[in-house]
Amino acid sequence: MEDKYTRITLRIPRELHAQLELESDKTSKSLNAEIVARLEQSFSGLSSRKIEIANRLQRLLDEINRAKRGHFERPSHLAQAIGEDNMEHVEGWFLGTIEPTFDQLNKIATHYGIEAPWLIHGDGTIFKVKAFPKEKFLGEPKVALDWLYLWDEESPGIQAHAVRFVRESSDVGSLIIVKESESGLTKTFTTTYHVSEHIGSSGESDLARLFLIFELMFRDRGSRYPFCAFYILDPVEFAALRAGNTHPIYILNHNLSSTWGEDIWDENIPNKYWNGFKELRERILNVIEKRTQLREIRDSIRLNYPD
Repeated sequence: MEDKYTRITLRIPRELHAQLELESDKTSKSLNAEIVARLEQSFSGLSSRKIEIANRLQRLLDEINRAKRGHFERPSHLAQAIGEDNMEHVEGWFLGTIEPTFDQLNKIATHYGIEAPWLIHGDGTIFKVKAFPKEKFLGEPKVALDWLYLWDEESPGIQAHAVRFVRESSDVGSLIIVKESESGLTKTFTTTYHVSEHIGSSGESDLARLFLIFELMFRDRGSRYPFCAFYILDPVEFAALRAGNTHPIYILNHNLSSTWGEDIWDENIPNKYWNGFKELRERILNVIEKRTQLREIRDSIRLNYPD
């Protein structure tokens, strides 16, 4: 008769061996039977969905902790934050032995500011990536700044903690905007801006208004607007930021901030950040000078916020 068992040699800590012997005595099992029963129990009830959710939860926690400096998030912190009464079943979520409810998964998504469909179903991106509302940038620069530093349009009293402008280090110079809340939540906005000379007349108008927004931002800095930073990312990291599956703050923390957004509207600054930087600045400043409406907006900014 064929033996269905396989013999193995197992090395375990003495303390664990003593615990297993104690438990086997309680249940009148052999030590071998106690070990086999506990191993079988660890695998029982592990449906593929439970494992998938556990993997997504662990990946989420890893992404959150990669973006943090100092304090690291643990399942116990999550349990307390979403109002769970105890820690044991939350650990079960991460181990794949207990399936969280849809309500609990939605609470986790809200707490970390991520996309609930990804956490529940594995659909879409982890982090929020949206097309930015370009209409907010077509009027007065103040209206654009009000939108930039508003964290959520449904909660008009809550400001963003920081706004980061990220240019791709390519000839085209695509632009992404990342908003960050006080608690470290993020929203990433893809834009149609090309901060380069790869633009036509409509691109000139868009950049002219963007330059005026930057000028107001820095002239009015320190009064009512939060932290603002600029970055230039290589195409690989820029693509990762746009894809929404890596924490935006982790990506940006591994890159030095730049002053290109502060210098691009000021013709007196000699710095050069990419090939064609000075030529682009001269081109767009000429557009502002020649168009009455844009020139009047610029003059008003400089009158109200002198150097």
